[in-house]
Amino acid sequence: MFLPGIKRVSNSPINTQSFIHSKKTKIMKKYLLIATAFLLSTAVNAQQDEMVIKGSKHTDMQHTPQQIIDSLHKRFPDAKSIDYYETPATAAKNGWTVSQEDDLDFGNEIEYYTIKFKRSDFQYYALFKADGTLVSSKYEEPEANLPDAVTTAIKTLGATDYQDYKLYSKKYFKTVHQGKMKEYYEITGIKKSDNKTKKMITMDPTGKVLKVD
Repeated sequence: MFLPGIKRVSNSPINTQSFIHSKKTKIMKKYLLIATAFLLSTAVNAQQDEMVIKGSKHTDMQHTPQQIIDSLHKRFPDAKSIDYYETPATAAKNGWTVSQEDDLDFGNEIEYYTIKFKRSDFQYYALFKADGTLVSSKYEEPEANLPDAVTTAIKTLGATDYQDYKLYSKKYFKTVHQGKMKEYYEITGIKKSDNKTKKMITMDPTGKVLKVD
């Protein structure tokens, strides 16, 4: 017996199965998005290692000049998961120079060390001279910190020259050359058709593309 005006809700197996299928689909999409974001983030960090660490020799704290260790902890007191690398001048030049205007003057007689570490779960790289002088730093930042001009440029590139690439800007790398007042933004693109081919797009704060690796 049903009261007037009360709509009967069907409990048929078909409706129940449809509801369960819908819930499963939503859960699968959620985990797929999380997995995709993780893979993209991993690819971004791997590409940075290829760029910055390439040509360097892994070492340890005991074989790193004390001036660098002191400078690191003074500038980045919360650094963790620290890795140390001896970096020849040629490797420093190849890994850190963005444009000819940088004028970083990587002299062959100078010893360099690249320090890789984390702060608040964001990846950092720092290039030091053996005397503890910080030459350049490169670090992850969230998308909210991107200059508006860079955000606009990313959208334009995604709609034109890089339609077949997923331009990953949720986390990006910012490079700062100490004493040169130079800042650069590095955005990683993953090719949609194979999820493997990568491009590193470097821009200045105005959104101008300076180089593509």
